[in-house]
Amino acid sequence: MVISELLERSRKNIKERRAKLSTLEDVTSIDIIRDENLKVDTYDTGQRLEKLSLSELNQKAEENDKTIEEINRLWVVNGLLQESKVLVDSYESEEGILSTDDLKSALFNLKKLKAKITTQFDDKLLIIQSVEKEILRLTEAIKMQVDKVRKLIAPSATEINTPIVIEEQEITFKDLTEMLDMFQDLDVSAGSNSLLGSLRFKWDAILNDVITSKKELVLVDNGNRHELAVKPHSESFENYFQSIISFMQYIDFYQDTSVKRFFSSRISRSLVDTISENINKLLHPLNERVVHMLFQIADLSKAGNWSLSVEKTLSSNNGVTTELNNLYLEWAIDRNIDKIRYLFKNEFNVLFPKHRLVKLKESEPEDNEKSMKQKPVDNPEADDWNEDWNEDWDADDEWGNDIDKVIEEDDKTNNNLKVTHVVDKVIEISKELNDQSGGRNDQIDYIYSAIQSLALVSYPPLTTSFFLYNDLKYLSQELSQVSLSDFSESLLKQLKLGLFNELYFVLQSLDLSHDVQGADHWDGAEYQLDIANENKVRLIQETFDKLRQSELQSSNTQVYESLVKELLDFVFGWLSKSIIVLEEISEYQSVKLSTITNRVIASTEPVLLFIKIKAQSLPTYNRLQNTLFLINNHLRDIMDRFYQGELFDLETEELISVIKSVFVKSDLRDNYIIEIREIRSADT
Repeated sequence: MVISELLERSRKNIKERRAKLSTLEDVTSIDIIRDENLKVDTYDTGQRLEKLSLSELNQKAEENDKTIEEINRLWVVNGLLQESKVLVDSYESEEGILSTDDLKSALFNLKKLKAKITTQFDDKLLIIQSVEKEILRLTEAIKMQVDKVRKLIAPSATEINTPIVIEEQEITFKDLTEMLDMFQDLDVSAGSNSLLGSLRFKWDAILNDVITSKKELVLVDNGNRHELAVKPHSESFENYFQSIISFMQYIDFYQDTSVKRFFSSRISRSLVDTISENINKLLHPLNERVVHMLFQIADLSKAGNWSLSVEKTLSSNNGVTTELNNLYLEWAIDRNIDKIRYLFKNEFNVLFPKHRLVKLKESEPEDNEKSMKQKPVDNPEADDWNEDWNEDWDADDEWGNDIDKVIEEDDKTNNNLKVTHVVDKVIEISKELNDQSGGRNDQIDYIYSAIQSLALVSYPPLTTSFFLYNDLKYLSQELSQVSLSDFSESLLKQLKLGLFNELYFVLQSLDLSHDVQGADHWDGAEYQLDIANENKVRLIQETFDKLRQSELQSSNTQVYESLVKELLDFVFGWLSKSIIVLEEISEYQSVKLSTITNRVIASTEPVLLFIKIKAQSLPTYNRLQNTLFLINNHLRDIMDRFYQGELFDLETEELISVIKSVFVKSDLRDNYIIEIREIRSADT
């Protein structure tokens, strides 16, 4: 084709295009927007934007925002993933090892990446599943890197290279544990605790060889390489302390406080045991070499935060000899307390049932020669209680003459005491400690406190048996320890307090008052005890019955009889005092009081028979009988008894008070009262 033809064709095409463009000269932007052919359906729903409502448009906008946010999160995930891949994949060869900073950075990125995909994405998304697979691959790669570092730093339990240098950066065992702790978030089985646990198990076996098998440890240092060598059995006293020094120095290279805490108590105990068992070798004469090593151990303990007990011992200003002697004494006390503890835990049940009689060297006054002046627990509801009601009780072992049954009383006293075979073992251990301590009582009191505490738990309570009381009394004598006797007396006092209060709360609930309704229906016949008072009398009898059914009497007859007498004195004294303080006593009330009192007396007869004594031997019983006589007899009969001197156990004012409460005012009554005062005044 010639050039002229080509030019003609080009002109024709240009002309056609200009014609088409001329048709658009009158088209506006509105025309383009409204042109249906130019509109593109950009939504899956196929709806046109102009047909959507405002709420639908908002919904579409929110969906777009969420999509953009998810894309941004994926962008961050991709960034973290790519950064980790660059760090890790550049060292895929077996010889390559990441630097500490790169390892920590990779671990941090993977930890952050794992947290993001776990909390921010649906794990069903294909892209997330792909990311998780890549994380697992990178985790395994980092695990291999960390393991390479571990093998370089701690190839075995007895060898450590610290610090090592990787790419001009020093790495210590502490750096390794930090990396392992970071890696634990990716693999729970790969934390520092797992590594230290494995090493600690092996170190424990090594330390055990030193303590029990007397093997020797030697620390070999070669630059940054440190090896703990275990040598065969050694009998040398000094080598033990050098082995402890080597062990502590070696563990210090690991810079882990938890490991030191794990071994601290065992090393402390071993040091104290070894020093104490060889105290004579150490101090007689003073072994300067061992003392120097002890100070070296104390310095290591302080510098490395081991907190060994020997550190405190040797930091005192009292001198080495004094402090080591004190250490030995504490060891001896602890050791013998352990023996006491073992005795009560493992041997007590065998030794306790075996009894024997012992002789007290000196006669000790027993409480059965006098009634216990004990005040029960205050009760604000008990208006008839007088705290001084038993102030003037006196003992009287003479027989009464008007008891129906004549029973011979064995009032012989002796110093024989029934003890268990437990005391023999306790004495043996205590005397051993006394020999070891050189008689330093200010220190060995701890063992007696232990005896008291353990005995209190092991022995039957004093409510059932007096063997605890007996054994403590005998131990007090044999060991010259007043504290044991005092403790036994305090236990006996607690027993008495409990029984006194038990009886008191029953006695004060007895209804001794004048019952108007009962008096109106009373025909002068015998008073029938009501159910409430009947139950109270039964409770009093049950208290004394419990004493008969226990081993109290067979374990210590003297203390048992003294206890029963005091309780009986308490009951009889309370009843007489309660009657004496009444301001007015009617005839009906006199019968009621007599019935209740006689029923209470009858409830005590079984225990009186059990201990083989007569009620008349108790001063409070006679006092109670005289009180009942006053409320049940005429004035002339009362005065006849007074003239015969049989009312001596009632105070003048008490005697007058009962007369006034029973008899109405009259010249005869007043004259008798004046006469009583004059006669009593003349006697004084």
